Amino acid sequence: MNKRNSGGTTKGVSEFRIRIAGLGGQGIVKMGIILGMAASLYGGKEAVQTQSYGPASRGGVTSSEVIISEKEINFVKVAESDVLIALSKLAYEKYLPKLKKGGVLIYDPDLVQINQGERSDVEKVPVHATKLAEELGNKLVANTLLLGVFTKLFPLINKEAVEKAIIKNTPVDFKELNLKAFNVGYKIGEKIKKH
Repeated sequence: MNKRNSGGTTKGVSEFRIRIAGLGGQGIVKMGIILGMAASLYGGKEAVQTQSYGPASRGGVTSSEVIISEKEINFVKVAESDVLIALSKLAYEKYLPKLKKGGVLIYDPDLVQINQGERSDVEKVPVHATKLAEELGNKLVANTLLLGVFTKLFPLINKEAVEKAIIKNTPVDFKELNLKAFNVGYKIGEKIKKH
């Protein structure tokens, strides 16, 4: 990642806006809830989380928006995001125009095919999240894996705070797998930062 986006952009920024988008059933809203909880309950910051669903809750485009701030948040809607995490082509097409210039797109290239030259004004970070999640034993932890990538790339919230929020929001039988996926993603984020 470029120096301008590898954590440096979060310093001195009063509000940081994240949009997570995909299809119903991919854990999109859960990702937003975990991020918001990690920031507010365990990270000592202000945070709001909103969500929207497509025409069908499973299979329709779903998004979750999170704003993280050092100060009180007055407006809870995300017009332009600093980061877009995209887990489906439909969601990518819908929300890419709402990613601000100089923003960062984190996406799964097995689910989202990008047209050459499209949005050359944003940084693109491909992560084969679904494939890696399948290797861990369940493709549904792709969302938690991407949370790990995000947490490392944007040090808004410390790792332990996100892990606490994952534990709080995950069924007992899946806690260990989700924490493992998060840590795999975190290590991927470390590699991306180095390059």
